[in-house]
Amino acid sequence: MTALPLVLTLLLAGSKRAEVPPTPTPAPDVLSLNLKNADLCDVALHLATFAGLSVVIGPEVQGRVTISLKDVTPELALSTILKVHGYGFLREGRVIRIGTVARLLAPDR
Repeated sequence: MTALPLVLTLLLAGSKRAEVPPTPTPAPDVLSLNLKNADLCDVALHLATFAGLSVVIGPEVQGRVTISLKDVTPELALSTILKVHGYGFLREGRVIRIGTVARLLAPDR
């Protein structure tokens, strides 16, 4: 008779396993930004740094940025911000060049 409570305890313990919900893992290299009237060049530099890239910004690039972005890659954030201002970027390895589309597409001098 003493074995019966032990068997019931083991059976009940096995059926009452606590299930821990999985912890959501954020996607790699995703960020959220809320900025008001920020300098465009500063924002580009911060996004490049977050992505682990080097950046060269053309002298023609200027402007102010007000954005609210949630869970986007740095590249998408940068592309969207630059497009709104009439700029673009080219990625060459670990370096991005930012400027007007005409300047970026012009043959190297």
